[in-house]
Amino acid sequence: MKPVCTILFALFFSYSNLLAQEPTVDVTELIRDLQIWKKDNKNMKMVWWIPTKYWEISTRGNSSVSSDVLKEIEEIVDGYSLFATLDMDISSFGMDYNDSTVIKLVDANGKEYFPLTEDEMPEKLGNMIAMLTPTLARMIGPIGENMQFHVFLNQDEQKKDLLIPDEKGNFSVKMNGESFDWRLPLGSLVPHKTCPVDNEHLKGSWMYCPHHGSKLK
Repeated sequence: MKPVCTILFALFFSYSNLLAQEPTVDVTELIRDLQIWKKDNKNMKMVWWIPTKYWEISTRGNSSVSSDVLKEIEEIVDGYSLFATLDMDISSFGMDYNDSTVIKLVDANGKEYFPLTEDEMPEKLGNMIAMLTPTLARMIGPIGENMQFHVFLNQDEQKKDLLIPDEKGNFSVKMNGESFDWRLPLGSLVPHKTCPVDNEHLKGSWMYCPHHGSKLK
């Protein structure tokens, strides 16, 4: 399990090697699509969706990640939706972290889903998550130490995949009184479109140019 944990954090926080590649998907743009931050006065909250597809994309062309390690990671997280959350108040004296998190997932039809308990979580997935917090604490300090992880079963009542990052849909995560909303497909996973007025490359998930109102090509 230790090699897997090492790879996880190389992928989370060592973006320089990833950006040196020439991937078909911009990893930085993907991470922007997956992370949503909310600020209200001195409070900041963050929800980070980490779908299975993230591992495949972020390891593409990375020689330090073997296909066996990637396969192991994907087998552990396949069938589940992983989210990381952070809730903190900022003051002149530093940051005060809220370690009490109320979270639920709401699908496009308004149906609510709740995270797995420790007893419901597969052993390998539970072990992997248990390694994340102390490793994050060593790497990025208090923010990493106070980041919390939540796992949802990625299936609806018909046993179909619930969250698919590259297919049309939408969902929300309700966390400590705030709503974090995603529209799918993620823009970073769709080929860029072009504005017919000035040929600017824009997000593939957009239908119209925000500057000219023209329908994108």
